[in-house]
Amino acid sequence: QTGCTATLTASFERRCNGNGCTSCFSSCGSMNTSNGCCNSGLDANDYLNYVHDLPLENFLRPDPQLRTMLLRLPQAKWIFTNADADHARRVMKILGVEDCFQGIIDVRALGFHCKPEVAAYQLAMKLAGEEDPRRCVLIDDSARNLAVARWLGFTTVLVGRDGADPSANYSIPRIQDLPKAIPELFDEA
Repeated sequence: QTGCTATLTASFERRCNGNGCTSCFSSCGSMNTSNGCCNSGLDANDYLNYVHDLPLENFLRPDPQLRTMLLRLPQAKWIFTNADADHARRVMKILGVEDCFQGIIDVRALGFHCKPEVAAYQLAMKLAGEEDPRRCVLIDDSARNLAVARWLGFTTVLVGRDGADPSANYSIPRIQDLPKAIPELFDEA
C-alpha cells in the first residue's frame, strides 16, 4: 500500500506543479492539509479525496481472524488515523470489522493535526474520553508514530516487524499475533 500512496502522491505533486507536496507528505507521513496543500491553494478535501480514490477491494479482503480477535478485546477500541473517516470506513467495511470500534478519530476530527505530532495524540485521547496515556495501547505499522506515543506513555505495538524495535514496547509480524504478544489484553475465548 505504501507504494500505491507514493505513486498517487507523486501524481498529485505533478498536479500541483511541484509545489513541494511530497516534502510535506514525507515530514509527517500524511499531507499537511491544515492550510491547503503546503499553502499551494489546493483544498484539503480535494487532496484527501484524491489519495483515497483507490480500488481497495483489489488490495483488501474480509478478515474473519481479525474480527474474532477484535471482539475478544473488552477495551474501547478506536480507529486513530491520518486518513479521513470515509476512507477508514471503506477499509473497515471490506475487512468486516466496521462494528468492532467505538468510532473513528480522523485527520479532520484532529483539526488536521496528524501522527506523529504530539497534539494529534493529545486530541485523540480527549476525543476518546481518556486522560491517562498509560491506559492506552497504540497499534501501528509506523515506528515514527509509535515513538512519540511511547514517549507520551502509551503502550505501543509495531505491526509488520519481527524483533525488537526501540520505538515500541512490542513488535509483531502480523496484527493477528497480538494475543500472543499481550495476552492480558484479551478476554478468555
